Amino acid sequence: MDDTSAPAANGRGDQDPPPPPPPRLPSQQPVATSPPVVVANRNNSETVMNNNKNGNPVASSAAAASPQRPHQEMVIGPTVQPPPPPIGPQQPQQQGGDFPQVNQEEQVGMANQPPAHVLQLWNEVAEGLSKHQTVVWTKAVDSLEAARNYLKDHPAPPAPKPPVDPNNPAIPPPNFVALASTLHSDGKPHNPARQFIDLYMIQILSILLEQQPMKIGQMEKDCVEKSIRCGLQIVKDDLEFVVRLDKKLFAECGEDDDSRIQTARLLSPCPTLEALSHVFSKKKVYYKSQRQWSNTPMGLPEVRSHMISVFRRIRGFAVLVKYLHVRAGSVDKFPGMELCKEIMGGVWESLPSGGSSGSSNNNNSSNNNNGGNTNGGNGGNQDQESSDSNTQSSKQAHIISESRAVASAIMKHILLLDEMTLKKMDTELLKSIRVQLHRLYNKLADAHVPTTKGEIMGGLAILNEFFLFWRSLSLKLITSASLPLKLFGWDNICELIVESSKLRPPPRAFRVSNAGTKFVNGLYEFDQKRVEGGYVRGGIELQYHRTVPDGEDGAPAEAAGKTLTLFRCTMRSQHKWWFLSIADIDQPGTDKDIDYYQHKSKRDEEALPSKSGWLTCRAGADPPPTLERVGMVVPKGEEENTLEHQLARWAIQNGVIELVLGSGIHREVVSRSTELIKFLAGMCAQDGDDESLESTMMSDDEENHG
Repeated sequence: MDDTSAPAANGRGDQDPPPPPPPRLPSQQPVATSPPVVVANRNNSETVMNNNKNGNPVASSAAAASPQRPHQEMVIGPTVQPPPPPIGPQQPQQQGGDFPQVNQEEQVGMANQPPAHVLQLWNEVAEGLSKHQTVVWTKAVDSLEAARNYLKDHPAPPAPKPPVDPNNPAIPPPNFVALASTLHSDGKPHNPARQFIDLYMIQILSILLEQQPMKIGQMEKDCVEKSIRCGLQIVKDDLEFVVRLDKKLFAECGEDDDSRIQTARLLSPCPTLEALSHVFSKKKVYYKSQRQWSNTPMGLPEVRSHMISVFRRIRGFAVLVKYLHVRAGSVDKFPGMELCKEIMGGVWESLPSGGSSGSSNNNNSSNNNNGGNTNGGNGGNQDQESSDSNTQSSKQAHIISESRAVASAIMKHILLLDEMTLKKMDTELLKSIRVQLHRLYNKLADAHVPTTKGEIMGGLAILNEFFLFWRSLSLKLITSASLPLKLFGWDNICELIVESSKLRPPPRAFRVSNAGTKFVNGLYEFDQKRVEGGYVRGGIELQYHRTVPDGEDGAPAEAAGKTLTLFRCTMRSQHKWWFLSIADIDQPGTDKDIDYYQHKSKRDEEALPSKSGWLTCRAGADPPPTLERVGMVVPKGEEENTLEHQLARWAIQNGVIELVLGSGIHREVVSRSTELIKFLAGMCAQDGDDESLESTMMSDDEENHG
């Protein structure tokens, strides 16, 4: 088409046509996109392949939106009104979103500017997104990679998106031009790559993740996953850039707290971090979608897991920790709570599974057993395997440490929020954040990873961090002036009581007495092989043992030296019963055991052996025994530092009961406080029973030694 016809096509035939643009330089010629060209759109119901019905290739998003194209070849997303004509004098512009022309003198003098075809690529992608919310598959990848490569040589801080005018929501796409062509108000040149990423990267990722993987080909899937990986790298690069700026700001400020607080207000946000809310979200169609008539997943959830691992491998979480900690408490600088939920979901996904130390220990023990019967060559193999195991443990320990740091920053931020901010926050959202944190710390507690110092990272002790946060948040809520926040705080206290009770350490021993079979009576102690760091490992069955001493009164000769076991067994009916037996060495928990007594436990009695209600088995004699709990399986000196004890001390030290009956007494608060009053009364009774049992146990031990 002749360039002089452009004004008429734009509806401006009554004006004098602008002078024709100067001829293109070779570097300004558009680069043809390699086929096939596919368009992704919001509706994701269909896509445009490389040729239309007439066999003509689709070369740009503008061509894809042409009304002459057959309707069945593409379904455009939500209808967007064309932007209004720009106000004021404008530079001449080519149709199809082309960039303004740069004369030859400017072109030669700008060695560091992006190539002209890259500028045109960004303009075409911007026009397709702004007008039709569509993006060509290959151009999505090419535009993001070109922007990232340019920013590596020309770094620039990320900038927030411009506010949208509610009276004119349609924003015309910007023109990405050469560096020296346009200037900011402060006289500094635009960075077109920075501008493109800030405006369009998140939109590109969002559109791609709404595609149904079962309806697209392998080339399109590759484009989606390459774009996501590139986006994650851009987020990591932006975080590193902002963290460097943070470090420089704090290095120049004073050491006093006021100076650091003032400096914290100058910190820059990282808007591209919002991309993680799309990449980490399980709700995206690309990761998970279901047929209406079946529960068969159609998405690719493994891609989400892989992308989370990619972000960790490029040290994205490590730099995110630094970014979060210095912004804790700042509403406008810290990520929103919805984004924090997705971040914690990604952190949880990347944590190692529980029992890591057990597998590594088993490997080490088997290697040691084989070592005595092998030559030096195999000894070298053992050293290599040991080194690999240590490396793997070191990586897992680093992941756990990094995950704790992310969770710690989010908890710190929530506790620093003022009451006005908490009042504006949806309590259901705050509850979901707390549930996510709880789930994350439960998985951290289940991880048992040995460190290079011989310590175990993980275990129940790590849960103290989360429960300390939970108690502090509850106190912050119940002491606020807002009644909804108070009631929400008391609901949290009721849940605290339940969860703290669930994590009560099991008894250190059980005293069995009054059994008709005399040698069954005695003290059954917890199996120490199931203890790590003084605490019981999670996910294991409780067992208590007693060895029958020689010459014990009432014990037959064949019972001397036998080990009696108090253990729980899952029956065919899936009920869990407790037994007092001599367990078979090779096949414990089977018919080969010699059972003396059993307890057919109900659902609420399955966790621990019951005090009474035992039945006599064939090998036993009436009457059945009674059981008493002795102590708790905790490190020495921590008997009164369980989560229940910590909660009781917290309530007493902070005068929580006094808050209920204070000047602002309210019947809803009083009704919610009854659970705490019952809990404190029960703790007093429990501590009294434990003291009497411990004194009885000590006196029995003294008699035995005598």
